[in-house]
Amino acid sequence: MGNWSNEVEPLQDFKNLLDENWVEYSDIPKPYLLIVNDVDEAISRINLNESDYLLISVGSGEQYRMRGNWTYYDKIFEIVFNVLTKENRQRLRNINKEIRSICLINKHSFPNWQLIRPIRYREYANTGDINIWRGEITVNLENAGIKAEETV
Repeated sequence: MGNWSNEVEPLQDFKNLLDENWVEYSDIPKPYLLIVNDVDEAISRINLNESDYLLISVGSGEQYRMRGNWTYYDKIFEIVFNVLTKENRQRLRNINKEIRSICLINKHSFPNWQLIRPIRYREYANTGDINIWRGEITVNLENAGIKAEETV
């Protein structure tokens, strides 16, 4: 598979999950899926006349949450989807609904993670772009109850 870092592999896996499970309707065609490092730079280079875009990027990266007795910990990885469309505001909401449904259907079947959890949906207003609708969807990948390594 190549040399993937821990932060790139979940993005590629999620892109593949969306690509394989997207159900196209007349009002929700599959957007162009693109993994990016810098969302603002990617936005300046895309052509919304061709398609809607779904920019996939790392949110806060991999985080660890310790439990009370330090024997177990939880691991969380945040992925952010930036949705851009020229169609209308309802298209943003329909794309959000499709992503949420894919997350909920596959919530326990993501490689190397126990749970997919959609966390937040936000629409941007007054971005300065006329007739471009932009939204942001945040999804967490979670592993709970991982046994901490014991020192001998």
